[in-house]
Amino acid sequence: MVGIVYSIALREMWNPQGWQKVADAILHDVMPAGFVLFFLFCSHRTLRWRDAVYALILPSAYVVFAFARGAIDGWYPYHFLDPTKLSTSSLALNAAALLLAFLIVALLLIGATQLTWGRSKISLSTG
Repeated sequence: MVGIVYSIALREMWNPQGWQKVADAILHDVMPAGFVLFFLFCSHRTLRWRDAVYALILPSAYVVFAFARGAIDGWYPYHFLDPTKLSTSSLALNAAALLLAFLIVALLLIGATQLTWGRSKISLSTG
């Protein structure tokens, strides 16, 4: 999700130079690609559909952190989470859309895992 959001909404907003460009590439291009490779080549047989909810914990915490930090020092990391530029309803919609995107990707990854590792029964149960 980091690579996708950055590529769609943020990449054109700045032009890092020197070591900052290296760090930018590692964080937004190399690490997401590494995650995908790790996910594809490692067994995740214990993943269940309910685990998609857990994928929302860190992004939710980050959104809360971004709003809290911005309220303290006036700096918001993303234009789509900046209350100085957007209405409350736009902020809520953007945060909800971001979390929905995380949920959809989590469900897709879990579905791919279920199919790839030949789970005989896909269920919504907790077991």
